[in-house]
Amino acid sequence: MTSTPTEFVGLCQETKTDKRSIGILTISEKEQSVRFVDFADGVPLFPPENLDVVAEDGRYLTLLGCINAGWEQKNREGKRISSSKVIANKLVIGDSPWSPESLISTALCTFDGASEAMHFSAHLEHKYSEGGVGNDAGDAQKTESTIVHLDRLKLFEVDSDGLTVKAYLTMHSRMSFSEPTRKFVPTLSVAFAGAPTVDTFLNELLVVVWFFTLSLGRYGAPRDVHVTAKRNSEPEVIDEQNSPLVFHEVRQIWSRVDIHDLSRRYYAICQLQEENELEACKRCLELWIKRREDWSGAYSHSAASLSMQGMIDKERLLAAFAWFESIPVSDVLGPLCDDVVAKIADAAVEAAIAFDCNKSAPLIRSVVGNLKIASTSDRIAARIKILRARFGNEVVPERLETSCAAAVKLRGKLAHGRVNEDIPFSRMADATFAMELVSFLSMYVDLPISSSAPGRMRGHPCMVYLLSEPLSNDARNR
Repeated sequence: MTSTPTEFVGLCQETKTDKRSIGILTISEKEQSVRFVDFADGVPLFPPENLDVVAEDGRYLTLLGCINAGWEQKNREGKRISSSKVIANKLVIGDSPWSPESLISTALCTFDGASEAMHFSAHLEHKYSEGGVGNDAGDAQKTESTIVHLDRLKLFEVDSDGLTVKAYLTMHSRMSFSEPTRKFVPTLSVAFAGAPTVDTFLNELLVVVWFFTLSLGRYGAPRDVHVTAKRNSEPEVIDEQNSPLVFHEVRQIWSRVDIHDLSRRYYAICQLQEENELEACKRCLELWIKRREDWSGAYSHSAASLSMQGMIDKERLLAAFAWFESIPVSDVLGPLCDDVVAKIADAAVEAAIAFDCNKSAPLIRSVVGNLKIASTSDRIAARIKILRARFGNEVVPERLETSCAAAVKLRGKLAHGRVNEDIPFSRMADATFAMELVSFLSMYVDLPISSSAPGRMRGHPCMVYLLSEPLSNDARNR
């Protein structure tokens, strides 16, 4: 199972149409495209939605969701030459063609910050060093500058609501005539009971990836993603280490946020370092997966907020509010019950009819229905009380209510474009950090985190509010 180089340019030929056009394939972190050139009739290629090509090394590539990025024609020596560019956000690469209708059984991947997020302990490295390189996986050839795959050490396994998640610590060693160097690569394996397609499996895979990236407090996207198609004779859970199944690499354009701060690993909420931490991590991941249908919006909004670290602006503040408002809330009741709201709506509709405004009746019922929905300010205030009862005053300080109330006012002005002057940096930062803290803690308030996790929260990147200087009321309102 190999991965395509990060940057790749080469020749290819499409096999989907009768033209069998030749093109130049470009694969990078910013682009996945093919530029076709036609020297015959000068008619550009207008690709189907999914396009199959064969690269010069014999591998098959399926470009999914293709769009034509433009074409041009030139006349040279009396001949008309045309070129067209096809781009795709998703690309499947393998030794055989991939059908978009194929169902996926298992996906393997790592992700940005995986080593820091899983925070494997030094005792795992000691396990290998005791017997020397290659002790657990047979002899390793000592060839100059060769990557040798040695072993996979399973860190944990969680089976929850149709997903079987395994985490491996894969050790690679670069052999040379000098001292060998070792590299530990955490890898996730996710087996799908529901057998999704290549268009939908990432939604499930990201649920697991975002569990670890939020725990670490940094944005991270899946990398080195490989999938295997489901077969009728295939067991429910695959042994990836000895599996004879054929894997295809799936590439997608992801944004990358480079944050070089290895100290983050010590503040990760869910860790694998000690036995009690590992068991707590497994319980949290199990519940995280079970609630994914209701929490999918909160999971994606948390990733969006993490991608904005390193900047303080209105987009980050609005993203923090979107994150909070996407979190399912069952502990904040509206000011009025359903029966009372229904009676108010009936009275309002009758009054509208009396004034000959029959057409406005549906709108009136919709507007009155909002009376049973708590305001954002009420939801935040109620949530802070729950968070303080769960985590204590050291993690949820008394000044948080004041900062969040000021954040709500500032958000209202920003959302409606009523800000005519520059907002002081300190005010924007205080509001942003306060809302991120509330949103972040809300993700963990119902999870069975370890007893030592709250103590680590004070240094977590999503808890910067605790380290910032308190603002005066004048500063918040400027």
